[in-house]
This record gives sequence, structure tokens and C-alpha cells, in this order.
Amino acid sequence: MARSADIRPATVDDAGGIAIVHVASWQTAYRGVMPDHVLDGLSVESRANGWLQIINDPNATGRTIVADRDGDIVGWASFGPGRDEGASDEGKR
Repeated sequence: MARSADIRPATVDDAGGIAIVHVASWQTAYRGVMPDHVLDGLSVESRANGWLQIINDPNATGRTIVADRDGDIVGWASFGPGRDEGASDEGKR
């Protein structure tokens, strides 16, 4: 039986853990779909820096949450309003 994880808002301390899951999930999910050199070139350090900026952005309209199992990040989700130009505001409440 799988152990449960706590779901909570991401903090700056989670950036590295999010990056590890982010890179590993891309390398697994997109192997054979995207060129290997692209996937092999993904950097946990670069992703962690990006996540630090996202989590620290005081003007962010989106949110990031993590699945934390005993201090290890085992999943994450990032969500917010659409960012595409011309995206509809329909359904916002």
C-alpha cells in the first residue's frame, strides 16, 4: 500500500525537490517523444532556480502546491489563470 503525502503550498525550500521531480518526470514521460539530447540536457539546478523565481514572485497570480512525504517532494502542481494572449476570463469567480 502506498504511503500518503501531505499536500501543502510550496515554499522556497521546496524549489530543489520540485526541480528533481520536474526533470525526472519529463525524462521519463517524453523519452522517445522528444530528442534524447534535449531530455538529457535538462538541468535540476536550472529548474530549481526557475522554481525559486516562481515561488518568490510577489506579483504571481498562480499558485504552486507540493506533495510532501516525510520531507521529500514526491509531486507538485502549479496552477492559475490562463497566460495565453486572448485567453478567456470566462468561468473566473
